[in-house]
Amino acid sequence: MPSIEVGRLVRQIPTQYPFVLVDRVLEHDPAGRLVALKNVTGSEEFFQGHFPGAPVMPGVLLMDSLAQAAGLFLLAQAPDPSRLEIQVVGIDAAKFRRPAVPGDLPREASEVDGCVHCSSPMKKGAGPSDGPGSRRPSPDHS
Repeated sequence: MPSIEVGRLVRQIPTQYPFVLVDRVLEHDPAGRLVALKNVTGSEEFFQGHFPGAPVMPGVLLMDSLAQAAGLFLLAQAPDPSRLEIQVVGIDAAKFRRPAVPGDLPREASEVDGCVHCSSPMKKGAGPSDGPGSRRPSPDHS
């Protein structure tokens, strides 16, 4: 199983501390799978208000953690990660089985199929960041 430099790639995702929600990559298969881990600790800043006395990791942060794991996979595969902009444009059929609380170790498994690759800026001119409102020129117009 090839390894990836998580620290280098995490610095390239749009979110930075305190919202980096991937602590370690457990599995990486360049054929289309990455499994990452988030160590949920009681010292996380969001627990101060969500919820005092009964801390629960907000679901939107769990979804962002999953998106960051997928982003790490795409960055690891990109020929030039510095030219790749990753944005989540939708999440379908998400379900929370139970709350994530301090001490939990949620595993984010991202499986990347042809659809994700087709909507990724890794393919010339096909990325979601190349559409209206883009803050980055498309690869065709750099």
